[in-house]
Amino acid sequence: MGNLLTIKEIKERLPFRYPFLLIDRAEIVENGVNAVKNLTMDEEFFQGHFPGAPIMPGVLQVESMFQTASLYLNQGCDCDQCIPLLTNLKKVKFRKPVLPGDALLIEITVDSCENNVLEVSAKTSVDGAVTSQAQLTISCVKKNELMDSLKPTSLLQSLKEGAIDEENVEDVVAIQKVIPHRYPFILVDKILRLDEEEKTVFGLKNVSVNEPFFAGYPEEYCMLPNSLQMEIAAQVGCKYMLSLPENEGKIGYF
Repeated sequence: MGNLLTIKEIKERLPFRYPFLLIDRAEIVENGVNAVKNLTMDEEFFQGHFPGAPIMPGVLQVESMFQTASLYLNQGCDCDQCIPLLTNLKKVKFRKPVLPGDALLIEITVDSCENNVLEVSAKTSVDGAVTSQAQLTISCVKKNELMDSLKPTSLLQSLKEGAIDEENVEDVVAIQKVIPHRYPFILVDKILRLDEEEKTVFGLKNVSVNEPFFAGYPEEYCMLPNSLQMEIAAQVGCKYMLSLPENEGKIGYF
């Protein structure tokens, strides 16, 4: 038997809070961490992923892996001074949908842990069936160093030249006619350019301090979770794929 953690102890070790805390129980074992996320229909993401056929987003399975692994990393860190960051992700596979009512088991095996950098192999499962797998790299960064790196950027400075097709910009109403995502899990506000010949698409996500996931981080700063950056890219790509005539009426999955 390892070191069992209650939700109170998990919150003492991790900065994440409702609605973005994706662990309900955890156990520190000899070479890793095991955790459980109990999924109920009350989870906010089920309302928008997908209405009528709710499934847990694949990127949130990855987020649950990240949060679980961070419990191991924080054993050797000053939790009041450091913040865990997902810095690399490899060999991700999504094998089976996760549904409301499922108990998601998250299993983390530590591959290496040096200089506040943790590399792990992770998998999630329901009733013994693997739902996802991935290899993660997590860094424990001092809060003051992270704060110094969080500088606001200008949209005009960050957009690539030629990324906007001003005559064919699509708003969120047009986007929702093609992809099945809905609030609070539609994470694209505009399609700025979609070129089937060049096989390119540019999307825009406006980030507001009122986003619910910001409540999962310490009050002194706001940061778009890296797992959701993957989801934003996926939704933009989904808009491109489902706009092709041969994919009309289909749905996109990781």
